[in-house]
Amino acid sequence: AGDVVCSRESCSADCVGIEDKGSTNSMFRMHIWLLAVWISNAATMSHVQQGMAVESVLRAAFTGPDPVMVMHKKQPGKGNDMPGSYKEGSPLFEREQRHLETVKRQAKIKDNPFEMESTTEMPEHPWVGDHFTTSCLDPLPPVSTTMQNVVVLAMVYFLVYTALAIARSVYHATGKEGLMRVMQGAATVVDVAPMLCVLYLAARVRAVQLGQGNPEKYSLPPIWMEAAMWIATCLLILQLVLVFAASAVSGRVASKESVLDATQYYPYGSMAYVMLTVLRFMAVFGVFLAAICVASGTVAMNPPASIWNGSEVPLSAAVECIISLVFQYFIVNTLHQITVVYSDVYNRGVQPEVETWRPKLALEAAAHVFKIAPMFCVLFLASRLRALQVHLKHGTPQTWAQVLFYVATYTLTAQAVCALGVPLLAQGRVAKGDVDGDVRFDFGKSTAKVIAVRALQIVFLVFIYFCAVAIVFSIIFLRDEKTDKAAPVPSPTMTCILTLVCLYFAVYFAAMVAITVRTFRGEAHDQRLADRYRPGSAPDGLTVVLSTLQSALLTLVFAPMLCVLMLAVRIRALQITKGQGHSPKYAQAAMGVAVVVVCLQLCMVFLVPFVTGGVPPRRLDDMRPGDPAITYEDGSVELKSPDKKAANSAFEVVRYVLLLFLYGSILTLVASIFIMDCNTTTGIAPVGTQSFMTTPGPFEPTLAPVKSVDWG
Repeated sequence: AGDVVCSRESCSADCVGIEDKGSTNSMFRMHIWLLAVWISNAATMSHVQQGMAVESVLRAAFTGPDPVMVMHKKQPGKGNDMPGSYKEGSPLFEREQRHLETVKRQAKIKDNPFEMESTTEMPEHPWVGDHFTTSCLDPLPPVSTTMQNVVVLAMVYFLVYTALAIARSVYHATGKEGLMRVMQGAATVVDVAPMLCVLYLAARVRAVQLGQGNPEKYSLPPIWMEAAMWIATCLLILQLVLVFAASAVSGRVASKESVLDATQYYPYGSMAYVMLTVLRFMAVFGVFLAAICVASGTVAMNPPASIWNGSEVPLSAAVECIISLVFQYFIVNTLHQITVVYSDVYNRGVQPEVETWRPKLALEAAAHVFKIAPMFCVLFLASRLRALQVHLKHGTPQTWAQVLFYVATYTLTAQAVCALGVPLLAQGRVAKGDVDGDVRFDFGKSTAKVIAVRALQIVFLVFIYFCAVAIVFSIIFLRDEKTDKAAPVPSPTMTCILTLVCLYFAVYFAAMVAITVRTFRGEAHDQRLADRYRPGSAPDGLTVVLSTLQSALLTLVFAPMLCVLMLAVRIRALQITKGQGHSPKYAQAAMGVAVVVVCLQLCMVFLVPFVTGGVPPRRLDDMRPGDPAITYEDGSVELKSPDKKAANSAFEVVRYVLLLFLYGSILTLVASIFIMDCNTTTGIAPVGTQSFMTTPGPFEPTLAPVKSVDWG
């Protein structure tokens, strides 16, 4: 009543309110007061009945502490549309000032959305009673099928590597390597998981764009795409089951490269051999078909006619390049698996005649080229989300950045074609290089051919890493091409993703440069790095650098899947807050911890040559007796120098502490996808940003102005 009375220009009286400290639902108690007054004036009741009814109502309503009388001092109003404001010193003065400041900011954003580009300050929410308003979907939307599949694949991926770490500890304690070799083979099976996750997220972003933030309302993605996601996920898990079951039933352990080779477990021609071969082929080919279905569905996804009026919505450059890389990745890997199956059947498990079969070696090298494709897909998707977040130029990155998407994608394609063409057309031999993405060629005594092919690889290298650096630059320094205003600073999630991407490509680029220098120095490029020095020998400087970088790459093995989890958390937070929220603070802390752990693991690898007197660490696969340091598949470093026991102990403690923090942050990110809500997200984006869920078009403020608030 105070707002109504004080809206009159002639009124400057103060008002008295009742503040009940015993309950936050004061409005309910006021209704009870009115009910009691109505009962006391009811003509149909006797005085005794009225007294009993009033006493009963008031006793039920006010069972807590006595109400406290509060004096509110107000200014006179200027009509019903402009009630008088509270005077300084009044209990609600500061709250009202925060509300007025919010309204001013909204008007400022509407006039110039990029006015406050250099700040991430969060506007205050208008208060209602003891709670502030949020902009969340009600009821809270369930976790989508896409997110469920991403979480399942991420958990399987990290569980396998956790089991591998445990198996490695058992090997060091008992000397039995069977379990460790099984888990190494399982790790090779789940290496495809990051690529599947990126494909799922790309499909989700496309569905959210077409459905304007509510894809479930329009059955996007369609049910058959969701079924294909589950099929691909389940078949990948089936491959793991085959690895474990074959080893458990047969009592044999296959090598890491032949983990699904039936001849490693059973005699050729036996029923068990046939069943394992058939199941293996079905699982591998089924994952390929399911992934192609998801990719094709993303391209052919129909925009709702009620939103887009029947018009076509073209694929964004980022999603188009992701789909292209997915097609190439799974086609090459599936063809490679088919050649491996053919090799197994042809050899009949007796003689390795087909080990030098050119198509098999060529496809193996081409598959090795696409090992870095998942991180490029993460970079494309991050750029897309960043552009849609600020709603810049219809939700797309800069034009030159989109061109670089295609350049990077088809440079990888050219590398794969080179790996396929050299052994098949140029009569050379090809093999996997010392790092992912590198390929070794052998033309016998023809050194000129090796140098020519290597020069072509250098051109590819320059294009790939220039594109990576330029795309990262475009994400950080995104600008509105129409107004030439800078976008807000990247969110904490985007900052962590970009940090991992920069580390990943920086180490890979350094390793490729070292390999190139070794080639042009006249050293045999077809010689494996692990064979270049023996324990106790003093390796040359270039070998130390290259071997150290090779081990450093293992510390980044989790980087693609970590980025996928961060993107999933970010998309989920935007979904439940209508595109205005950020990841929960505990999720942001987990992201920061994961990035710090990866950086510290890198530092440990680079520190090893200084501790061991110039001897670099080796990968576990290349380990020789007497090696002073080993880098494992999860990136952890173990120091085994016999004359540096203190350093060995320190490295061991740091290694397990870092792994503990890493897996703890991973579990936190996975849990946050399911437990986050409006109370744990910030509920509003930085000033000047906009939801990626809205229709591309002119900038509109994400905050709806609050016209009236019950300050009492």
